[in-house]
Amino acid sequence: MAFTVMTCAYEHGSPLHRLLVWLVAVLCSGMLQMAYVLMLRSRGSVTAYDVPERLQRTKPYFVSAGISFAGMMILLLLHASVFLWSLLWCYSINTLITAAINSRWKISAHLMGLTGPVTALHPVIGMGVLWFVPVVIVLGWSRIRLEAHTPAQVCAGAIAGVLLTQVQLMWFLKYGEELVRWWY
Repeated sequence: MAFTVMTCAYEHGSPLHRLLVWLVAVLCSGMLQMAYVLMLRSRGSVTAYDVPERLQRTKPYFVSAGISFAGMMILLLLHASVFLWSLLWCYSINTLITAAINSRWKISAHLMGLTGPVTALHPVIGMGVLWFVPVVIVLGWSRIRLEAHTPAQVCAGAIAGVLLTQVQLMWFLKYGEELVRWWY
């Protein structure tokens, strides 16, 4: 979510437009998803806030992907920059891919959820993304130390986040403007 907020700084338009874009981006890139998991936890539908049980993750993944997709559509309607709405597309698709993998194996969604947005920041801040490498390492280490994941699950999550986001953003940054012209 913080990555989406950072990219909003590069948004164009009036102050009201930027505020609306910022609100949609913040709500649909993490806030509503967190609120949903908090609600599930308060109802006892999940055992913990980080949803450690693999089989309990399916519904939150699908709801999360839907929220991100709805945010992407709203950002399209608000004429937000291609970079920003494509980031929410990546959140949606990467979450669905995580759900598919999760049906068989517990990949680290934490690492995927960190390395994907960090990768998405590369076009905005360039090699400054390297400052996030220690955060990725510490998060991976903590997931292993907490026995939430194996080293293979952590590495797979990190690699999937980078590769999936890179491929999607390259496509959107190349063809996104054409898609927008078609959309409008």
